[in-house]
Amino acid sequence: MPTAPDYTLSPRKFPATSAEALRFARQAAVEPTVFGPDFARESPFEDDPGRWAVLDERCVWQREKLPRGALTSLAQHSKLPAQGGKGPVEGVTVVSVHRDIDSADQEMATTLEEVLRCPRQQLSADEEVSGLISTGSPWGKRGQKANDDMIWETGTYTNRSMGQSSPYGWATARLGPVTVSVTVKGSKGHTAEELDTILRTPLVQILANVKNTLI
Repeated sequence: MPTAPDYTLSPRKFPATSAEALRFARQAAVEPTVFGPDFARESPFEDDPGRWAVLDERCVWQREKLPRGALTSLAQHSKLPAQGGKGPVEGVTVVSVHRDIDSADQEMATTLEEVLRCPRQQLSADEEVSGLISTGSPWGKRGQKANDDMIWETGTYTNRSMGQSSPYGWATARLGPVTVSVTVKGSKGHTAEELDTILRTPLVQILANVKNTLI
């Protein structure tokens, strides 16, 4: 049984400035069709890479300026339109590049703590996720040997304006100073298994892009 990763990241390839980090994040990102052939860009497609999502003390998500330890955070939004009697599916990918591994590791630790603190979280005025359960898998734990660290999160997504609840999935992984996360919010007619498949494909592809650039 291997006792260490079969990949070695090269620190000299880690982005050192915000401009380098943003270029890196764009190269690692994938097109909406990686979620599925009928996914397309939402408008706006990208959030400000100088800000990222922060869960406040009231368990409400806010966009705030990046902390000193982060160089960039590129969030991109994709959507599968309602079709075939099923509702729309929203997908979000985020590539965050930190100044060092410790800062990226702290992001992962904070993420695990947030579910314990806020099992119900407000995404917007009409949206929330609840019943959240998360599982952390550092390299070598639970068979996870693809990344330095990994977190899976599941729960229920509720959209009050649409009057419905559906499965919710989110995953984040760390490779060196880079974290990658993918969120999938479902709606009518989409099963948890279907959404899990939709989530995994872009996650695996972005992480492969990150790894191939940093080794």
